[in-house]
Amino acid sequence: MKTHKIALGLVLMNLFIAFLGIGLVIPVLPTLMAELGITGTTVGYLTAAFAVAQLIVSPFAGKAVDKLGRKIMIVIGLFIFGISEFLFGFDLFRPAVTSYLSNIAGNEQGFVGGMNSMFTSLANISGPILGGILFDMDINYPYYFATVVLAPGIALTLFWKKPANNSSSEVKGMVL
Repeated sequence: MKTHKIALGLVLMNLFIAFLGIGLVIPVLPTLMAELGITGTTVGYLTAAFAVAQLIVSPFAGKAVDKLGRKIMIVIGLFIFGISEFLFGFDLFRPAVTSYLSNIAGNEQGFVGGMNSMFTSLANISGPILGGILFDMDINYPYYFATVVLAPGIALTLFWKKPANNSSSEVKGMVL
């Protein structure tokens, strides 16, 4: 059970990092709008484009999770997300996280689902606040911070060696 708690913590940390990265850039948007001469409508379309990309990519990412395994998809998703949020790497990440959380939840589906929601909400709350603080120091700091904070998530996920009690992930050679 301790192995599952560590794995749950690792996956929730990665989830938090991904959503934090999204929230970090929110305070930068008004300045970018002014500097680029774009309107709120344009920003709305760009934000909606992110959601459309999620809508399109998520089913394929879910199939890739089943084919390649959760760990590799979490790492790929975090890595792409770290390179650029505009590449929509989050979509590779979310299906793998959701699938893994479901597998390790056992009889605690509600608890794990609640933790998933809590860490997502915590990141959605703290990301814009931290992004605003970093933006006040330098417009680039939210982006730098988002990139740097992804490193431990990627490293810990890559090197986590305790297998979950899930034959599917073990068959795929996955240890997460």
